[in-house]
Amino acid sequence: MGYNESNRYHNYAFKAADGCKKIIAISNHSQKELSRIYNKHENKITVIPNGYNPNLFYRENYSKEELLQSFNINKKYNKIVCFAGRLAKNKGVDILLKSAKIYEKDNVLTIIAGYGSEYEFLNRLKEELELKNIVFVGNQDQESLRKMYSASNVCVVPSREEAFGLVALEAIACGTPVICTNQGGIPDFVTKDVGILVEKDNVNQLAEEINKVLNGERKFNKEYLQNYAKNNYSQEILMDKLLNIYDEIKK
Repeated sequence: MGYNESNRYHNYAFKAADGCKKIIAISNHSQKELSRIYNKHENKITVIPNGYNPNLFYRENYSKEELLQSFNINKKYNKIVCFAGRLAKNKGVDILLKSAKIYEKDNVLTIIAGYGSEYEFLNRLKEELELKNIVFVGNQDQESLRKMYSASNVCVVPSREEAFGLVALEAIACGTPVICTNQGGIPDFVTKDVGILVEKDNVNQLAEEINKVLNGERKFNKEYLQNYAKNNYSQEILMDKLLNIYDEIKK
């Protein structure tokens, strides 16, 4: 994304590509973009997805009541929708808020964790939409995020652009289904068994799919979600693939 936004570092990037033996892409989408940019080095490109730390993100028996108490939220909610990430335009949090106007009910809370340049705009949008059950909790450490994922019904990743989508993977590792936009590297690992893909900027579709999860029309197996992440995307597995590349280069 940075490469496409500015040509300031293009010459340096090309020199680096000329001199390296391998180029690692974190998703199939990134591989296509790198092949376009460094077309004469296409044979150097290999895909190793991002991995997550299973010692930090795992399914925890953490109740909604405990989560609400940790954020000093006194009202009781039966359903929780969560988002975690930078509050930047490409993350699409405005689309989530507009969707909340449709799915929000008295017993449904939406927690937005993170901070960024869109913070003030999003708070104004919340007021304009007259949303009652949206809470901005700011930046959270990994332990707090694990507890938030574990206690939530669904994690939403409404990005307009997303190189990989590590937040979605971490939520899945905590046994929480995800609803994500069909962007970048997300379709590589968000299957129908762990989540739902929607088109970017589609407010109604996002709200509809969130409602399906909250109403139980779409059900997911928490144990399967956790095992899926651990067996395919834990850091240990992907580190072995990375070490194999270094061994190959040394030969």
